[in-house]
Amino acid sequence: MNKLLKLLLIPLLLLSGVVAWAQQDSYVCKGVVKDNEGNPVPGAAVMVQGGDAAITDLDGNFSVRVTSASTINFSCLGYADVSLAVAGKEFLDVLMPIESTQLDELVVVGYGTQKKTNLTGAVSVIKADELQDRSALDVGHMLQGTVPGLNITSASGRPGQAATLNIRGWNSINASSPLVLIDGVEGDIQYINPADVENISVIKDAAAAAIYG
Repeated sequence: MNKLLKLLLIPLLLLSGVVAWAQQDSYVCKGVVKDNEGNPVPGAAVMVQGGDAAITDLDGNFSVRVTSASTINFSCLGYADVSLAVAGKEFLDVLMPIESTQLDELVVVGYGTQKKTNLTGAVSVIKADELQDRSALDVGHMLQGTVPGLNITSASGRPGQAATLNIRGWNSINASSPLVLIDGVEGDIQYINPADVENISVIKDAAAAAIYG
């Protein structure tokens, strides 16, 4: 019985020795990730092959557990991927070159400006002085008759009745209420103070509305 117990203990002792050796071989490696202009790269993924992982902080710093034979992969959107062998180092200075081609993965939509000569879509602009002599109480009714293709109706003639807006006709394939953006934020035109309006742009086709995604 004692011999059997000894035979069982030998593999366990060998295994514990391997684990202890592996723990002694691993250590914490720190470093900083910068671009080719010397600026820190925050949010970069730091991946040890077959091991630890981390994310760089706002100053580009990172800390991962490695072994002397480890290889670390660095990746971040807009930068070229980098792989470095640790080779026993405790601190790494990592250079990630800016790679503008990766920016094609982003789709930027916005509310920017462009020259009128470059604008091919159908856009009508109503300025504030065109609404000054209108007797309606809200901006929606004030727009009635100002833009070709913009239909404004009311369900009844009661005061305060919200106006219904439609672009390009009720029988159009796009016959629905238009998207109303107030200083770039979706809102309700009924609740806008007419005195606060500088101008109103009415976008009437897909080509002009493409910048909004």
